[in-house]
Amino acid sequence: KKLEKEGKALKEEAFTKAFKHSGQLESAEAKQQKVLDKLKKEQNVVLRKKDAEAKLREGKKLSGESIRWLKEAGIEIKHSEFLTKQGAKKAGSKLQKKSEKLTEKAVHTMLRSRRLSHQAEDDLASARSVAAELPGLRGKAKQARLVLNVLKVERAKAERSLRRNAAYEKEVRGGR
Repeated sequence: KKLEKEGKALKEEAFTKAFKHSGQLESAEAKQQKVLDKLKKEQNVVLRKKDAEAKLREGKKLSGESIRWLKEAGIEIKHSEFLTKQGAKKAGSKLQKKSEKLTEKAVHTMLRSRRLSHQAEDDLASARSVAAELPGLRGKAKQARLVLNVLKVERAKAERSLRRNAAYEKEVRGGR
């Protein structure tokens, strides 16, 4: 494969040297390829919309869990205060520690939920804006494919005409 790549590179170099319009051809090909790459990128953004919706659902679920843990922690605190007033300090402090752990867990979960939700909302917003542009991009990409095909034909014609050129053949064979 490496030899094949080197051979192709040498052939391309010889083509560039021998064919005076090769720079224009290459820049036109690059321009059309850029349009196709942009379409592919935008389609990937739209395809990630489902992932963003799943992230949003996960964020809402985590938010619900954190609220539940905060409520549970509040109940534990009230219960620990009640036990401490009754004289059961050891049981009260144990419940206090449990409520602190629940609160900490709830806060971490809430932060994770917010991160997920914000990221998902950003992804969804970009997917919506890109979805509106896709039809126009598809039209441009169709044109780009047609132009690329024409450019490939032009390149093939140029290479065929150069094969009859002794300097080009010498460059191609000499490079190998």
